[in-house]
Amino acid sequence: MIKTQALGKNVALDYLNYYLDMERIYLMPMTLGQDAYIVVNGKPSKVVVTDIGIKAIQLSGAWYTWEQLEEMGGVYNSSFDALKSVAGQ
Repeated sequence: MIKTQALGKNVALDYLNYYLDMERIYLMPMTLGQDAYIVVNGKPSKVVVTDIGIKAIQLSGAWYTWEQLEEMGGVYNSSFDALKSVAGQ
C-alpha cells in the first residue's frame, strides 16, 4: 500500500526530480488547524485553516479559490500582515 509521507533529507535526488517533473510537489502556505486572517471588504477576520487543496483552501469550513482570496484582499498568517495589507490599499 502506498501512503502519504513527508519528504525528508534522505530522499534521493533522482526521486525528487522525478516528482518535480511530474508536478506532484506543492508548497502549502499554511498548515491545518492554523489560525489565519482573511480580509473581506477591507476588514480582517480571524479564521481557522480546515483544509488545503491545490487550487483552493478551506477556511472555517468555507472553500475559497486562491483567485477569490486575492480579489477579496487575501489570507494572511498574522493579524499584523492582514492589517498592513488593509492599510496599503
